[in-house]
Amino acid sequence: MTERSQRERPERRGTDGGRGPGAAARIRRQRGWLIAAVASGLAAAALAPLAALVSGGSIAAMDLMSDPVEVTGIPWFVGGVASLNLFVWAAAAAVILLAAVGLRHVDARLSAALAGWGLLTAVLTLDDRFLLPEVVLPYLGVPEVLVYLLYVVVVLALLAGFRSELAGQPEVVLLLLGLGALAASVGLDVTGWDSTVRRVAEETAKMIGATALLCFPSAIVVRHLRRLPLPPGRS
Repeated sequence: MTERSQRERPERRGTDGGRGPGAAARIRRQRGWLIAAVASGLAAAALAPLAALVSGGSIAAMDLMSDPVEVTGIPWFVGGVASLNLFVWAAAAAVILLAAVGLRHVDARLSAALAGWGLLTAVLTLDDRFLLPEVVLPYLGVPEVLVYLLYVVVVLALLAGFRSELAGQPEVVLLLLGLGALAASVGLDVTGWDSTVRRVAEETAKMIGATALLCFPSAIVVRHLRRLPLPPGRS
């Protein structure tokens, strides 16, 4: 065994045949993400017992941890489309925020704009899930119209504050489509017109708005990925 190979042997310990870092090294490198994942999961799960404690038992932790179908006994398909809408909302918020993080060294202003839209989309996801303007906030004394006006102000502020960055993106048409569809959905909601036609139209507009907001950052990320150089030997 040569002197060089003897020096190299200890360096390979803890690796998979010298092909990469060992398990311990991988855990160390991902320590921050591992802590964030566990802490986020614990924080979310703790909301149920915390609510039960704060409410003095009037809110059962089991109800918060269970599926509504199990608690209420309603048919499994009730709210199915609304649930699909929530999936799209959540995906849109996640992709927008991920795009904001990924593009921060490429275009800081665009990254800031995406971060703003991502946070707003996350709030709208919670809004749609917990009926914040329709039920929760009015119960606390906040009028539904005031909440919608606040949303309008935030949207206009984002459009005005980042108008040059957004106007320079060919994908901005998807953002405008999403905002227009969501505005139509809100307009149908505040009319008070109670009918199946109104409900179908409202949810359809909301779904189009959510999917457009999901496609907006996705298209931006795909465009930037296509600009990356190919690995050697790839054409």
